[in-house]
Amino acid sequence: MTTIDYDYARPATIDAVTSGRLSSPAKRLFASLIDSFLSAAIVTAIYYCFAGGLTAVLAMQKTFSPLQNLVDTLIGFALFLLLHGYLLAQRGQTIGKWVCGIRVVRTDLSKVSLQRIIMLREMPLFVIAAIPLPYVSAALLLLDAVFIFRSSRQCLHDQVADTVVVNV
Repeated sequence: MTTIDYDYARPATIDAVTSGRLSSPAKRLFASLIDSFLSAAIVTAIYYCFAGGLTAVLAMQKTFSPLQNLVDTLIGFALFLLLHGYLLAQRGQTIGKWVCGIRVVRTDLSKVSLQRIIMLREMPLFVIAAIPLPYVSAALLLLDAVFIFRSSRQCLHDQVADTVVVNV
């Protein structure tokens, strides 16, 4: 008889494990939009203060530099941790997820660690965003998001981290 190490085995189906608690793609999209707009507003304000006004900020957007892309990605990741780190560690939520009443959990519905969220769920997305080929990184991020329309409602980054997003 074969024994299964359940620390590494994935559940047979996500739907059976979560028993109808999976968040809808629309809720996840809305939460992501809230997080994105919040981050964009803060980054724009930072650049506005340090780059010399709105004209300078808009001029920076018209040029593409791999180094600037990397700097922007690192600033974005630091901002992500500042904005969402506490809620992610305590509740598995970003501000957008908190507003929408959803949170990230492991596929067995246990609490997800902050290290797992950062290293396996979020870091790969920021690494992809840092790829200095805008169309390639955009295509990869879109591919990740499209996977949400499967029955498990897991994006690729959810599968990597063994997480699901559920209604609170």
